[in-house]
Amino acid sequence: MQDKYELKYSKKAIKYYLKTTGKTRKRIDKMLENLKTLDGDIEYIQQNNYYRIKIEHYRAIFTVDEIQNIIEIHAIGTKNDMRY
Repeated sequence: MQDKYELKYSKKAIKYYLKTTGKTRKRIDKMLENLKTLDGDIEYIQQNNYYRIKIEHYRAIFTVDEIQNIIEIHAIGTKNDMRY
């Protein structure tokens, strides 16, 4: 399947990702692969005008630019790290 969106990462998202290892990194990689085609457990967070994707207890907060086909990931973390 061809990727529909290009992923861009904030410094905060990159910093969290680089701290992960092993199984955690594999879970996050799977979540990010699903995100390229907007597949997975995605929810629109209306009060803040962004989206959330989750896999197990990991989350990513992102926005979608439909015109340029870019998803900007603002934060990655556990459900306890995220505040909506």
